Amino acid sequence: QCKYNAGPWGECNADTNTQQRERSLKRGGGDCPPVQVQERPCRGQRGTCKYKRGTWSICDPVSNKKTMLMTLKTGGSQCPQTKTREKDCKRQKKSSKGCVYKKGRWGECDQTTNVKVMVKTLKRGDPNTCQPTMTVEKICKRKHQGLKSNCKYIKASKWGKCDPKTGLKSREMVLKKGRCQPRINETRPCGNKKKKKEENQNGCKYDKSAWRPCEAASNTVSRTLTLIEGDPSVCNATKVQTKKCKDRHLRPHLCKYRRTSWGECDVTTNMRQMVKTLKRGDPAKCEPTQTIEKKCKSKKNNVNVCQYKMEPWSGCDLTTNTITRRQVLTSGPATCLPVKQYSRNCKKQCRFESGEWSACDKETYQTTRVDRLRPGSLATCPSARVLSKKCGKGEKKCVYGTGTWSECDTTENPMRTRTQILISGGSNCKQEKITKKSCKKKNGQVRCFYGPWGEFDACKNGVQKKIRHVIQGGLECELKSVKMKAC
Repeated sequence: QCKYNAGPWGECNADTNTQQRERSLKRGGGDCPPVQVQERPCRGQRGTCKYKRGTWSICDPVSNKKTMLMTLKTGGSQCPQTKTREKDCKRQKKSSKGCVYKKGRWGECDQTTNVKVMVKTLKRGDPNTCQPTMTVEKICKRKHQGLKSNCKYIKASKWGKCDPKTGLKSREMVLKKGRCQPRINETRPCGNKKKKKEENQNGCKYDKSAWRPCEAASNTVSRTLTLIEGDPSVCNATKVQTKKCKDRHLRPHLCKYRRTSWGECDVTTNMRQMVKTLKRGDPAKCEPTQTIEKKCKSKKNNVNVCQYKMEPWSGCDLTTNTITRRQVLTSGPATCLPVKQYSRNCKKQCRFESGEWSACDKETYQTTRVDRLRPGSLATCPSARVLSKKCGKGEKKCVYGTGTWSECDTTENPMRTRTQILISGGSNCKQEKITKKSCKKKNGQVRCFYGPWGEFDACKNGVQKKIRHVIQGGLECELKSVKMKAC
């Protein structure tokens, strides 16, 4: 093989917008020419062709592409006056009627239904077929009482015995994350599998009433079951069924639809449709059917789509440092290109083996390493490279004791003072650190002041906790005076 040493690039030729360099033979047989001339377009110099961008055309539904015409802005005589740029169309989510709406702002949360509303206005579409406004609903963030919150708990005990009066059983939960009560009791309906099995064997059948509204205090819904078939001496005459609230209980007025099968692919648009029927909701407010569409997965039956077969990448061309790959047309109309060609830069030819970092220099706080060139790399690569980075922390960090807060003084704006004594650090550290804070916040409320943290206590029910004394503050400050972690 012929191997060459590349020289520097020459000046840019304004007429041809190119620059050249000579490559002298390094090693090779007698068939290799002693000198080669390499040419490339100028980069970042005068004489380059610059074009003014035009507007994108309408998307071609057959090829799914759009084009832009670019006119010459600056450049020599070698630059063409116009250029055409082409790219794939962006896939836009459009409704079956072609109606596109502009989003508005979300309204305030309705505390009774836990739903907020947004009104969308018509942005694009036929006013005769599209509604001028559209209303969208969604559930509010669940932060009010009875619904999910940011508080997370872990169980501290097992489920207790079932209460025959309420039909519920409870267990104790310990706070894991959030500004909430440190302990709560969780309840759930009792499950009696043996009794249900006996009722099914004895032929007990019940009439189910509609679910009652969601109760915010217990976050449950309930309904009554009335006996319609079975022996009254064995089967209960009435039963109450309870379970946790779901979205359909919180928003019973919303429309829910049942999905059906997808239709056949439309050859002209390469789309298929599905008709959904009303499953749950108010028939006066909900449409009886909904139509949705999506792009067909398989394009084999679509004769208007260009299908190509990908060929593998070629070897690296050392003159241009690029590799190429072709796409050959397999099926499609006559407007399709028979061959498409792509190119990209070759992977890095210079690869190094990492060395070891040296000891940290205490004067410059720098450490260095030397990487050696791996065998098989190009001869033009350097035999070694030197890397450096920062190390150490320079001056030692100043570490102070916790100290204690003094009492509030008697000035108009009462202040507390804390003095912390230096434990360790460099020569630039002060021996004492004095901190002053107002006893009140800007809004006039009392500020929280704490003593030092204690140690974590012994593991109990899978949880450890540590406490700090509250010097000043109310219930809100006490919630921050306890830290818990799993053990």
